[in-house]
Amino acid sequence: MLKPVVQAILLADHVYRDADTNKFIVAGIFNRVIRSAAVSIPKSGESRTAEKASKDAGGTEHLVPATSVMQAGNPSLYFAMTDFEGTAELEFHYVDLSDHSILFRLKGTLKFPNRFELVQGKVPIPKLPIPHPGQYSLDVLSDGEILGGIRIVVVDASGESDDEPDN
Repeated sequence: MLKPVVQAILLADHVYRDADTNKFIVAGIFNRVIRSAAVSIPKSGESRTAEKASKDAGGTEHLVPATSVMQAGNPSLYFAMTDFEGTAELEFHYVDLSDHSILFRLKGTLKFPNRFELVQGKVPIPKLPIPHPGQYSLDVLSDGEILGGIRIVVVDASGESDDEPDN
């Protein structure tokens, strides 16, 4: 059975379509995510870093993950597909490659007017779960077959990864 052919898959901070030209604008393309270490939250009127944090009166240092303090917006997936006619049922899987578990999946339908048309679009992605440093994959599937995907490398702020890619 014929399946759409993936021309492009990009993970980006922002994807939008210009109303005048109908062109897609893709900004902030990435495939590497840095996990932040815990940071200290200064008390009102104080300025300090996690390295200089002092303990409060009870002897407890209040640390929270940086992701709780500052977060980028949810990313989007830009795609371009062709060589298909009709309607295709698509799935998008975000996979932890250390154990091949699917951390989230999205489903959708895409209409192709003819085999020669390049069908482009954007899929809003939820905040990427990154339970540990390593490699993840965001894949596009049709009828259970992977059509294409993007590899995402997650490293700790120290720069270390559990699973650096081989070049």
